[in-house]
Amino acid sequence: MSRVRYHLILLALVCLAAGCVESSREEATGKAALIGVNAIVDAPDVRFKIEERSLGTVAYGEASQVRRFDDLSYKFNFDASIPGEDGERRLASRVLDVTRDTAYLFALDGSVGNAEIVLWEHEERQWQDGDTVFELYFAHLNDTASRVDVYFAEPGVAPAAGAAAATIARGERAGPAEFAAGDYVLTVTRADEPQTILFTSLTRSYVAATTDSILLLDPDPSRTADLSVRQVVAAGTSLQLGDPRIPPRGRVLHAAPGIGNVDVAENGDFANLVASDLAPGELSSEAPLTAGTNTYTVTDAGNQGAPIVEAEQAIGTGFFETLILTGPASDPAVLNTVSQRRPFATSGRLGFVHAAAAFPLVDIYLLEAGTPIDDELPLSAFVPYGVGTGLVPVAAEDYEVTVTVAGEKTVLAGPAAIDVANGDVIELFVVETPDPNAADLEIVRYAP
Repeated sequence: MSRVRYHLILLALVCLAAGCVESSREEATGKAALIGVNAIVDAPDVRFKIEERSLGTVAYGEASQVRRFDDLSYKFNFDASIPGEDGERRLASRVLDVTRDTAYLFALDGSVGNAEIVLWEHEERQWQDGDTVFELYFAHLNDTASRVDVYFAEPGVAPAAGAAAATIARGERAGPAEFAAGDYVLTVTRADEPQTILFTSLTRSYVAATTDSILLLDPDPSRTADLSVRQVVAAGTSLQLGDPRIPPRGRVLHAAPGIGNVDVAENGDFANLVASDLAPGELSSEAPLTAGTNTYTVTDAGNQGAPIVEAEQAIGTGFFETLILTGPASDPAVLNTVSQRRPFATSGRLGFVHAAAAFPLVDIYLLEAGTPIDDELPLSAFVPYGVGTGLVPVAAEDYEVTVTVAGEKTVLAGPAAIDVANGDVIELFVVETPDPNAADLEIVRYAP
């Protein structure tokens, strides 16, 4: 009996391996394309997941790389890491039976505290060699623009009634619209008001045999435009479209204590100064700048014939910039940093810029108030002169900032008290003082 039982078990195992036993498991027949987008303006970077597997981390307005998975049933999630919280916080989930040869765009929408997933899908177009056209979808997730018309035309063609490529309200997507490969300008107006332009793009070249999506999103506080527009390509990732009608804006920080009050002119325009009569340690108010490469001339205040330094700086379309006069009087320089201002609802955000030329490298400590630096590690170590750390998320707390010589505990600046709340965006500039052995901190807060 044992010999018979052995053969029966062996036969069952062979049959199971060969597929003789019917299985209740789903059978995949093909694959689908999956992309995730973060459309919540004050959300931190989020992870787009299929079940618990990450498909990519995306900041606001960005899209994950396209990933292809079998046409089965999955739970899709958006998670975020929050300072001060253990593990990741789940923001939104959605179960979906995936269909083969379909492209899915998952957009995290709503608010951080009440998020939802907006899902758009379409059948994937099978492009052929020799195709001369491309197609676009237009999607609207902006909270303030209401119903809009979207125009997509060759450069120089103004919006006109009846010529819109799409008319969409918030939460809607239109398309696909097909166009011949070439150069185009995207314009968004209020619905039925072609003269009321909300956004217009620079001229862009579009190639054939592609399917992309244009997303209308809430304005990014780090950009000067009133509407954030992103082009999500079929391969994933997104491109920010700039509005040339709305100039970049900039301010000047005078961080050279050996130089007196100054004026700053862009491209020799002393009739419209970027900053005037700016004293050491002062930060000017914002002024419009010109996108592109410009020459900035720093002179003694009120005397354009007494130049101190001239510097070429590249200014991006739609950005906020900070020009920093730094260095000794014998060798002054102008630094340029892009100012990021988008807040996180779940934490504060802090960034540092090392603008003290007398100290080639510094360490920066961010510690709870009252904590000595002796046995602590810096938040940012060996930061070179002229470099910014970028914004980092920081839990809401009372802190002290201390700057030291790199690799040492020799204090150059601080400890300076700084309180951080959720939604705060704070930029700190390490600057020189008249004392060659000391630095200072210029602290700039941006309103939530």
